[in-house]
Amino acid sequence: MIHVGDRQVIWQPGMTLAQVMEILEDGHLYAVVRLDGKLVSKPHFSSTLVSDEAVIQPLPLIAGG
Repeated sequence: MIHVGDRQVIWQPGMTLAQVMEILEDGHLYAVVRLDGKLVSKPHFSSTLVSDEAVIQPLPLIAGG
């Protein structure tokens, strides 16, 4: 099981961060996530493997001025 924000998602061997984000309704909105404490940007989602019991925190981008 992996932890994504306040949800739990069933882990599968070889699962990538991109696959996890596809499961989420709003996963396409996130350009950066924190995976086990490390920041990962969207260009690296498809090449980043997720381990069992991983903790993923999607981080919303906030613009302002």
